[in-house]
Amino acid sequence: MKCLKCEKDNDDTSEYCVACEAPLLAQPTTIDTSPPISESDSSLADTSMAGSDFSEKKTFWRKIVGFRSKTRWMVLASLVCGLIIIAVIVLKSNLYQSAGQNTVAVAKMYQEADGFLKGKNYGKAQQVLNDLIQRYPDSSEAAQAKAILTQIDTVVRQEEEAKAQEAAIKKAKQSAALSMMRSRYDEAKNVTWYHASSTTQYRNDTDFYIYIGKYNTGNIELKFRIQFCNDNWINIKRYVIKADEQTFAIIPNSSDIKREALGGIYVESMDVLLDADKCKVVKAVAASNKTILRVEGDKYYKDRVISAEEKNAIQNILLAYEALGGTN
Repeated sequence: MKCLKCEKDNDDTSEYCVACEAPLLAQPTTIDTSPPISESDSSLADTSMAGSDFSEKKTFWRKIVGFRSKTRWMVLASLVCGLIIIAVIVLKSNLYQSAGQNTVAVAKMYQEADGFLKGKNYGKAQQVLNDLIQRYPDSSEAAQAKAILTQIDTVVRQEEEAKAQEAAIKKAKQSAALSMMRSRYDEAKNVTWYHASSTTQYRNDTDFYIYIGKYNTGNIELKFRIQFCNDNWINIKRYVIKADEQTFAIIPNSSDIKREALGGIYVESMDVLLDADKCKVVKAVAASNKTILRVEGDKYYKDRVISAEEKNAIQNILLAYEALGGTN
């Protein structure tokens, strides 16, 4: 189809000229036999052509405006897509950073729980592991923590059973030890004295022992007595006790030593409260294979070996002391 404006040939299907973009109007195929156009008709034709030019310009600017509008939307869409991409990148970065921080936190908690386990502080370990599971349930450490908690429950139960069994055995020993005590009530002092049945009842026998005093008020105490008999005065100033490879020295106050002569036998005895230091001594003696007791005076000293019977008596007294409510 030929353009009426620029007379260029165009495809019959086109609505606008490819050269000048003017609208293409259908052209008649018959030969024009109309009479010549008069001046008035020419004026009308010019007016028609002017209207056609205005319409073409309007269509052209509409295309320009439409193109610019499309361009704006494309730019806006590009900006939105760019912002979305940036947001996704930032979100991923934050997620990776958060994941890294979580990994460090989980590892720290796991290490803390492991430290408590090595110290056998099972309560603290359980607390940390439960916190780890609650805060990071999807982590691999949470699954491990659950398995460890199961193991802890088993260990704690076994230890509790072992402790209960040990306590039952100890209680039986305490009861047995208490049954082997002899007791004497001192009405003047409102106290009951408990001695091992093998301990001497006489002042003229050599002995090394401890005994219990339980008052009516409920107070309970342990006392320590070293009774030494000789055919002459030693005038004891110090006791040296060698229990296996351990050596102890006890230096009593002069008021702690009692001396008496009983039918040609000279008795020197120390009878004092069993404090913490002396308790270490008697426990070492009771647990030893061999203990030598040396009593030292101004000029002389004497040695003797503590017997197995004396060691057993010390152990029984300690058990009976706990059975009566004492602690050592």
